[in-house]
Amino acid sequence: SPSPLSIIPSYSFAWAMGCISVAHLYRLLTDFGGYSLDFTGPLMLHVQKITLVAWALHDGLARKESDLNDDQKANLIHKPPSVLEYTSYMFNFHSFLAGPSCSMREYLSFMDGSNLQPLANPNQFANAKDHSKAPSPLYPAVT
Repeated sequence: SPSPLSIIPSYSFAWAMGCISVAHLYRLLTDFGGYSLDFTGPLMLHVQKITLVAWALHDGLARKESDLNDDQKANLIHKPPSVLEYTSYMFNFHSFLAGPSCSMREYLSFMDGSNLQPLANPNQFANAKDHSKAPSPLYPAVT
């Protein structure tokens, strides 16, 4: 029988698609042919995000890294996110109402600043500073 880690992504996808299907049927019955913005737009993005997290977690916990392609290796998650991390990922401002959605790993690296890599050769620019620090928001906020 399959391990629980291998069936979680499929169940997550089925649950998310079931919820969005019920939402679209509700919209079909209550506002057929009309155009209004409602909760189904963000819910479609949530289906993508729930599925992305489930498969990334599956790739990080249930599969060997040698069996993954480059995209899967770049997006895998080695441990389940905390409730705060997951909630902030699902409701973050830059992809809540409109896409594109990003992977959980990209979001977490953005949040902890690890996506800001130091320059390989800091002398390649005349006025290079220490680029391993997060940029200061002071100048954009003042100007």
